Amino acid sequence: DVVPPPLKRPKFDMWTMGQPTRILLLTNMVGRGDTEDLDGEVQEECGKYGRVLKVVIYTSKNPKCPDDQAVRIFVFFTEAASSKKAAMDMHGRFFGGRSVRASFYAEDKFFKGQLED
Repeated sequence: DVVPPPLKRPKFDMWTMGQPTRILLLTNMVGRGDTEDLDGEVQEECGKYGRVLKVVIYTSKNPKCPDDQAVRIFVFFTEAASSKKAAMDMHGRFFGGRSVRASFYAEDKFFKGQLED
């Protein structure tokens, strides 16, 4: 029998993620329609890294948006350092068979309600 190699989590790369902000963006955590009770779960999990002020779950209205990017989970922390810790731990973590992608999101865009690129 051939045993597949264990799945490796991708390394969190600060160079590609940019400067940490207080807003952490998680994608590929769930697909469209799988968001029930997700905000509480995310709030609890991310609360391990620092104080979370708000979790916003946004589903893209663009029908051409790929499923792995359609649900965008924004986590607003009180400090960028907490967001950075969460990003380093959450990036590549498997959730429901999906590899979560973490990145930082511009605070001005978040506060203006611009949740889609």
